[in-house]
Amino acid sequence: MKKNFILLFICSFLSLGAQGQSYKYQGEVLGGYSAGIGTFSLDRVNLHTVHGVRFNQYLFAGVGLGVDYFYNFDAYLSDIDTKGELTMPIFFDIKGYLPVSPKVSIFASFDIGAGIGLTEGVSGSKGLMFTPAIGTSLKVSSKNAVTLSAGYNYQAWSESGLKVNTDAISLKLGFQF
Repeated sequence: MKKNFILLFICSFLSLGAQGQSYKYQGEVLGGYSAGIGTFSLDRVNLHTVHGVRFNQYLFAGVGLGVDYFYNFDAYLSDIDTKGELTMPIFFDIKGYLPVSPKVSIFASFDIGAGIGLTEGVSGSKGLMFTPAIGTSLKVSSKNAVTLSAGYNYQAWSESGLKVNTDAISLKLGFQF
């Protein structure tokens, strides 16, 4: 299933190029905070980067990688001595833009991928993550923009048959280049 999705994603890029579409590279660095909600309301600090193709002024698709620091993780695992846990989200990112002026656009984005535990307390844990979000992009030059977005982060974790969700409301500030 994953191989079919990746193949479809690559073929979509190639077919758009074959039709004479002009597209360009777009990168983004995002920093944010996610406030945990639900039974396992774990707060986290996010640092993500996304790189991909801006097809036109309305559409972007790319791949993201990041680090999330769950700093209050030990509140739920009191028998484990930990100062926090690091995880790595790997995801596909799609953004649809609606320009409202020459310098300002609003956007809706959707990230889908997986989170992977990096530190001892979450080592071996992994699971589905997706984040729908809305935001705004403000151009600061012809090639750069500052973004602000808010979204819902669904994160499921599983290890040895145990499944836990650490959902959150996220707020991110980004820089596009």
